[in-house]
Amino acid sequence: MIQKFESKKMPDFIGDIHGHLNDLEKLFKRLGYEKKGGIYIHSERIPVFLGDYINRGPEILGVLKLVREMQTSGNAYAIMGNHEFNFLAYHYKDDQGIPFRPNTDRYLGHISGTKQPLENNGLLETYLDWMSELPLIVKSEYFNAVHAQWNEEFELVLSNSKVNKLNEEGMRKMHSNSKYNEAFSSIVKGSEFTITQEFIDKYNFDFRYDKERIVWWKRNRSNRINDWLNVDAYNDGIIIQPNDFIGINEFDVNHKPTFFGHYWLDTSDFGVLGNNLCCLDFSVANGGFIGAYRFENEDQLISENLFHS
Repeated sequence: MIQKFESKKMPDFIGDIHGHLNDLEKLFKRLGYEKKGGIYIHSERIPVFLGDYINRGPEILGVLKLVREMQTSGNAYAIMGNHEFNFLAYHYKDDQGIPFRPNTDRYLGHISGTKQPLENNGLLETYLDWMSELPLIVKSEYFNAVHAQWNEEFELVLSNSKVNKLNEEGMRKMHSNSKYNEAFSSIVKGSEFTITQEFIDKYNFDFRYDKERIVWWKRNRSNRINDWLNVDAYNDGIIIQPNDFIGINEFDVNHKPTFFGHYWLDTSDFGVLGNNLCCLDFSVANGGFIGAYRFENEDQLISENLFHS
Protein backbone atom coordinates (compact mmCIF):
# COMPACT_ATOMS: atom_id res chain seq x y z
CA MET A 1 0.00 0.00 0.00
CA ILE A 2 3.09 2.18 -0.24
CA GLN A 3 4.34 2.81 -3.75
CA LYS A 4 7.73 4.19 -4.65
CA PHE A 5 7.78 6.86 -7.33
CA GLU A 6 10.13 5.48 -9.97
CA SER A 7 9.28 7.43 -13.10
CA LYS A 8 12.00 9.32 -14.95
CA LYS A 9 9.40 12.02 -15.61
CA MET A 10 8.70 14.79 -13.10
CA PRO A 11 5.43 14.62 -11.14
CA ASP A 12 2.37 16.82 -11.47
CA PHE A 13 0.26 16.35 -8.34
CA ILE A 14 -3.48 16.54 -9.03
CA GLY A 15 -6.15 16.99 -6.37
CA ASP A 16 -9.65 15.60 -5.86
CA ILE A 17 -11.64 15.07 -9.08
CA HIS A 18 -15.05 13.70 -7.97
CA GLY A 19 -16.34 12.78 -11.41
CA HIS A 20 -15.58 16.14 -13.04
CA LEU A 21 -14.04 14.91 -16.26
CA ASN A 22 -14.32 18.19 -18.15
CA ASP A 23 -12.38 20.00 -15.43
CA LEU A 24 -9.71 17.30 -15.45
CA GLU A 25 -9.30 17.51 -19.21
CA LYS A 26 -9.15 21.28 -19.04
CA LEU A 27 -6.40 20.99 -16.43
CA PHE A 28 -4.42 18.55 -18.55
CA LYS A 29 -4.52 20.95 -21.48
CA ARG A 30 -3.31 23.82 -19.29
CA LEU A 31 -0.46 21.61 -18.12
CA GLY A 32 0.56 20.83 -21.71
CA TYR A 33 -0.61 17.21 -21.93
CA GLU A 34 -1.78 15.77 -25.24
CA LYS A 35 -4.52 13.19 -25.68
CA LYS A 36 -3.18 10.08 -27.39
CA GLY A 37 -4.94 6.75 -27.56
CA GLY A 38 -7.65 7.93 -25.19
CA ILE A 39 -5.29 9.07 -22.41
CA TYR A 40 -3.27 12.19 -21.63
CA ILE A 41 0.50 12.09 -22.04
CA HIS A 42 3.31 14.58 -21.51
CA SER A 43 6.86 14.03 -22.76
CA GLU A 44 8.43 15.21 -19.49
CA ARG A 45 5.68 15.00 -16.85
CA ILE A 46 3.52 12.35 -15.18
CA PRO A 47 0.40 12.87 -13.02
CA VAL A 48 0.18 11.73 -9.42
CA PHE A 49 -3.54 11.66 -8.65
CA LEU A 50 -4.25 12.24 -4.96
CA GLY A 51 -7.53 10.30 -4.76
CA ASP A 52 -11.31 10.85 -4.71
CA TYR A 53 -12.24 10.00 -8.27
CA ILE A 54 -15.86 9.02 -7.55
CA ASN A 55 -19.13 10.50 -6.21
CA ARG A 56 -20.66 13.98 -6.51
CA GLY A 57 -19.76 14.68 -10.15
CA PRO A 58 -21.55 14.22 -13.50
CA GLU A 59 -18.96 12.04 -15.31
CA ILE A 60 -17.80 9.48 -12.77
CA LEU A 61 -17.41 6.59 -15.20
CA GLY A 62 -15.39 8.77 -17.55
CA VAL A 63 -13.04 9.80 -14.75
CA LEU A 64 -12.63 6.22 -13.53
CA LYS A 65 -11.90 4.97 -17.03
CA LEU A 66 -9.34 7.69 -17.75
CA VAL A 67 -7.51 7.49 -14.40
CA ARG A 68 -7.44 3.70 -14.46
CA GLU A 69 -6.15 3.49 -18.04
CA MET A 70 -3.46 6.07 -17.35
CA GLN A 71 -2.40 4.32 -14.13
CA THR A 72 -2.41 0.75 -15.43
CA SER A 73 -0.53 1.77 -18.59
CA GLY A 74 2.23 3.38 -16.52
CA ASN A 75 1.25 6.93 -17.49
CA ALA A 76 0.08 8.03 -14.04
CA TYR A 77 0.22 7.22 -10.34
CA ALA A 78 -3.10 7.01 -8.50
CA ILE A 79 -3.61 7.12 -4.73
CA MET A 80 -6.68 5.83 -2.89
CA GLY A 81 -8.97 8.52 -1.49
CA ASN A 82 -11.47 8.26 1.33
CA HIS A 83 -14.32 7.99 -1.19
CA GLU A 84 -12.74 4.91 -2.76
CA PHE A 85 -11.91 3.55 0.71
CA ASN A 86 -15.50 3.97 1.90
CA PHE A 87 -16.89 2.55 -1.34
CA LEU A 88 -14.83 -0.61 -0.80
CA ALA A 89 -15.93 -0.80 2.85
CA TYR A 90 -19.58 -0.54 1.78
CA HIS A 91 -19.24 -3.58 -0.50
CA TYR A 92 -16.92 -5.78 1.56
CA LYS A 93 -18.03 -7.68 4.67
CA ASP A 94 -16.45 -9.02 7.84
CA ASP A 95 -16.47 -12.71 8.78
CA GLN A 96 -19.95 -12.25 10.28
CA GLY A 97 -21.30 -10.99 6.95
CA ILE A 98 -21.61 -7.39 8.16
CA PRO A 99 -20.43 -4.63 5.77
CA PHE A 100 -17.46 -2.63 7.03
CA ARG A 101 -19.36 0.53 6.08
CA PRO A 102 -22.98 0.55 7.33
CA ASN A 103 -25.38 0.34 4.39
CA THR A 104 -27.50 3.31 5.41
CA ASP A 105 -29.95 5.02 3.08
CA ARG A 106 -28.00 8.27 3.47
CA TYR A 107 -24.72 6.70 2.35
CA LEU A 108 -26.40 4.76 -0.45
CA GLY A 109 -27.78 8.06 -1.73
CA HIS A 110 -24.30 9.52 -1.55
CA ILE A 111 -22.74 6.79 -3.72
CA SER A 112 -25.64 6.02 -6.05
CA GLY A 113 -24.11 8.09 -8.83
CA THR A 114 -21.11 5.76 -8.76
CA LYS A 115 -22.69 2.44 -7.80
CA GLN A 116 -25.58 2.36 -10.28
CA PRO A 117 -23.59 3.14 -13.46
CA LEU A 118 -20.94 0.58 -12.52
CA GLU A 119 -23.59 -2.07 -11.87
CA ASN A 120 -25.59 -1.19 -14.98
CA ASN A 121 -22.48 -1.59 -17.13
CA GLY A 122 -21.24 -4.76 -15.44
CA LEU A 123 -18.16 -2.95 -14.16
CA LEU A 124 -18.62 -2.99 -10.40
CA GLU A 125 -16.36 -5.93 -9.54
CA THR A 126 -13.68 -4.76 -11.99
CA TYR A 127 -13.45 -1.33 -10.41
CA LEU A 128 -13.73 -2.62 -6.85
CA ASP A 129 -10.70 -4.79 -7.56
CA TRP A 130 -8.82 -1.85 -9.09
CA MET A 131 -9.64 0.46 -6.18
CA SER A 132 -8.57 -2.18 -3.65
CA GLU A 133 -5.05 -2.22 -5.11
CA LEU A 134 -4.51 1.54 -5.09
CA PRO A 135 -1.66 2.64 -2.79
CA LEU A 136 -2.32 4.89 0.19
CA ILE A 137 1.08 6.53 -0.14
CA VAL A 138 3.29 7.43 -3.11
CA LYS A 139 6.75 8.65 -2.13
CA SER A 140 10.25 9.36 -3.36
CA GLU A 141 13.39 10.78 -1.80
CA TYR A 142 12.01 14.22 -2.65
CA PHE A 143 8.33 14.07 -1.63
CA ASN A 144 5.47 12.26 0.10
CA ALA A 145 1.95 12.13 -1.31
CA VAL A 146 -1.20 10.92 0.46
CA HIS A 147 -4.89 11.64 0.19
CA ALA A 148 -5.51 13.13 3.62
CA GLN A 149 -2.91 13.00 6.41
CA TRP A 150 0.83 12.42 6.49
CA ASN A 151 2.29 10.89 9.64
CA GLU A 152 5.50 8.91 9.85
CA GLU A 153 4.11 6.62 12.55
CA PHE A 154 1.14 5.78 10.35
CA GLU A 155 3.51 5.07 7.45
CA LEU A 156 5.49 2.65 9.62
CA VAL A 157 2.33 0.83 10.74
CA LEU A 158 1.18 0.63 7.14
CA SER A 159 4.53 -0.78 6.05
CA ASN A 160 4.57 -3.38 8.82
CA SER A 161 0.95 -4.44 8.37
CA LYS A 162 1.67 -6.65 5.34
CA VAL A 163 -1.73 -5.63 3.97
CA ASN A 164 -1.02 -5.26 0.26
CA LYS A 165 -4.57 -4.94 -1.01
CA LEU A 166 -7.78 -3.65 0.57
CA ASN A 167 -10.02 -6.36 -0.84
CA GLU A 168 -12.32 -8.22 1.55
CA GLU A 169 -9.42 -10.16 3.06
CA GLY A 170 -7.34 -7.02 3.45
CA MET A 171 -10.25 -5.13 5.02
CA ARG A 172 -10.70 -7.93 7.54
CA LYS A 173 -7.04 -7.87 8.47
CA MET A 174 -7.05 -4.09 8.79
CA HIS A 175 -10.14 -4.06 11.02
CA SER A 176 -8.79 -6.84 13.23
CA ASN A 177 -6.00 -4.59 14.52
CA SER A 178 -6.74 -1.22 16.12
CA LYS A 179 -3.34 0.23 15.15
CA TYR A 180 -3.84 -0.82 11.54
CA ASN A 181 -7.35 0.61 11.53
CA GLU A 182 -6.22 3.96 12.92
CA ALA A 183 -3.26 4.28 10.55
CA PHE A 184 -5.10 3.26 7.37
CA SER A 185 -8.16 5.35 8.18
CA SER A 186 -6.17 8.44 9.15
CA ILE A 187 -4.05 8.36 6.00
CA VAL A 188 -7.12 8.33 3.75
CA LYS A 189 -9.64 10.21 5.94
CA GLY A 190 -7.57 12.34 8.30
CA SER A 191 -7.70 12.23 12.08
CA GLU A 192 -10.95 13.48 13.58
CA PHE A 193 -11.92 15.12 16.87
CA THR A 194 -15.17 14.48 18.72
CA ILE A 195 -16.87 17.13 20.85
CA THR A 196 -20.19 17.22 22.67
CA GLN A 197 -21.61 20.03 20.54
CA GLU A 198 -22.77 19.55 16.96
CA PHE A 199 -21.13 21.05 13.90
CA ILE A 200 -23.10 22.43 10.97
CA ASP A 201 -22.21 20.66 7.75
CA LYS A 202 -20.71 23.30 5.47
CA TYR A 203 -22.42 21.85 2.37
CA ASN A 204 -25.72 20.79 3.97
CA PHE A 205 -26.90 23.18 6.68
CA ASP A 206 -29.69 20.76 7.66
CA PHE A 207 -27.17 18.11 8.71
CA ARG A 208 -25.43 18.11 12.09
CA TYR A 209 -22.52 16.00 13.28
CA ASP A 210 -20.20 15.80 16.26
CA LYS A 211 -16.88 14.98 14.56
CA GLU A 212 -14.63 17.15 12.44
CA ARG A 213 -11.30 16.73 10.67
CA ILE A 214 -8.24 17.98 12.48
CA VAL A 215 -6.08 20.42 10.49
CA TRP A 216 -2.96 18.43 11.25
CA TRP A 217 -0.62 20.62 9.21
CA LYS A 218 -1.00 23.89 11.10
CA ARG A 219 1.65 25.34 13.41
CA ASN A 220 1.68 28.14 16.00
CA ARG A 221 -2.03 27.74 16.65
CA SER A 222 -4.25 30.20 18.49
CA ASN A 223 -7.24 29.12 20.57
CA ARG A 224 -9.63 29.67 17.65
CA ILE A 225 -11.45 26.56 16.54
CA ASN A 226 -10.41 27.14 12.91
CA ASP A 227 -6.78 26.64 13.93
CA TRP A 228 -7.58 23.12 15.10
CA LEU A 229 -10.51 21.81 13.08
CA ASN A 230 -11.57 22.02 9.44
CA VAL A 231 -14.69 24.13 10.07
CA ASP A 232 -16.18 27.30 8.68
CA ALA A 233 -16.89 30.63 10.30
CA TYR A 234 -20.47 29.81 11.32
CA ASN A 235 -19.08 27.08 13.60
CA ASP A 236 -16.59 29.46 15.19
CA GLY A 237 -18.68 30.02 18.29
CA ILE A 238 -18.11 26.46 19.45
CA ILE A 239 -15.90 26.43 22.52
CA ILE A 240 -13.00 24.02 22.69
CA GLN A 241 -9.80 24.06 24.66
CA PRO A 242 -6.36 23.61 23.00
CA ASN A 243 -5.54 21.21 25.85
CA ASP A 244 -8.06 18.85 24.27
CA PHE A 245 -5.57 18.40 21.45
CA ILE A 246 -2.48 17.49 23.46
CA GLY A 247 -0.73 14.69 21.65
CA ILE A 248 -1.38 16.02 18.15
CA ASN A 249 2.03 16.30 16.55
CA GLU A 250 2.87 19.43 14.61
CA PHE A 251 4.15 18.84 11.11
CA ASP A 252 7.93 19.24 10.91
CA VAL A 253 8.86 22.36 8.96
CA ASN A 254 12.04 20.57 7.85
CA HIS A 255 10.21 17.57 6.43
CA LYS A 256 10.38 16.89 2.69
CA PRO A 257 7.52 18.37 0.63
CA THR A 258 4.20 16.68 1.25
CA PHE A 259 1.15 16.79 -1.03
CA PHE A 260 -2.43 15.90 -0.14
CA GLY A 261 -6.08 16.65 -0.96
CA HIS A 262 -9.29 15.89 0.98
CA TYR A 263 -9.88 19.10 2.93
CA TRP A 264 -12.22 21.06 0.64
CA LEU A 265 -10.26 24.30 0.74
CA ASP A 266 -11.94 27.39 -0.63
CA THR A 267 -10.66 28.74 -3.93
CA SER A 268 -9.73 31.98 -2.14
CA ASP A 269 -7.10 29.92 -0.29
CA PHE A 270 -5.42 28.80 -3.51
CA GLY A 271 -1.73 28.67 -2.67
CA VAL A 272 0.76 26.50 -0.82
CA LEU A 273 0.22 25.97 2.92
CA GLY A 274 3.90 26.31 3.75
CA ASN A 275 7.39 25.75 2.45
CA ASN A 276 6.83 22.00 2.41
CA LEU A 277 3.04 21.56 2.43
CA CYS A 278 0.49 21.69 -0.37
CA CYS A 279 -3.20 20.78 -0.29
CA LEU A 280 -4.76 20.46 -3.75
CA ASP A 281 -8.45 19.92 -2.95
CA PHE A 282 -10.24 23.10 -3.96
CA SER A 283 -13.85 21.91 -3.87
CA VAL A 284 -14.45 21.14 -7.53
CA ALA A 285 -17.72 19.45 -6.54
CA ASN A 286 -18.95 22.66 -4.93
CA GLY A 287 -18.21 25.22 -7.61
CA GLY A 288 -14.43 25.24 -7.17
CA PHE A 289 -11.72 23.72 -9.35
CA ILE A 290 -9.18 20.90 -9.51
CA GLY A 291 -5.79 21.98 -8.21
CA ALA A 292 -2.37 20.82 -9.42
CA TYR A 293 1.22 21.41 -8.40
CA ARG A 294 4.07 21.08 -10.92
CA PHE A 295 6.94 19.71 -8.83
CA GLU A 296 10.64 20.06 -9.71
CA ASN A 297 12.16 18.36 -6.65
CA GLU A 298 12.45 21.73 -4.93
CA ASP A 299 12.82 21.90 -1.15
CA GLN A 300 10.72 25.07 -0.89
CA LEU A 301 7.30 24.97 -2.53
CA ILE A 302 6.11 28.10 -4.30
CA SER A 303 2.64 29.20 -5.36
CA GLU A 304 3.88 29.97 -8.87
CA ASN A 305 4.00 26.21 -9.53
CA LEU A 306 0.27 25.84 -8.87
CA PHE A 307 -2.28 25.37 -11.65
CA HIS A 308 -6.03 24.79 -11.69
CA SER A 309 -8.76 23.72 -14.09
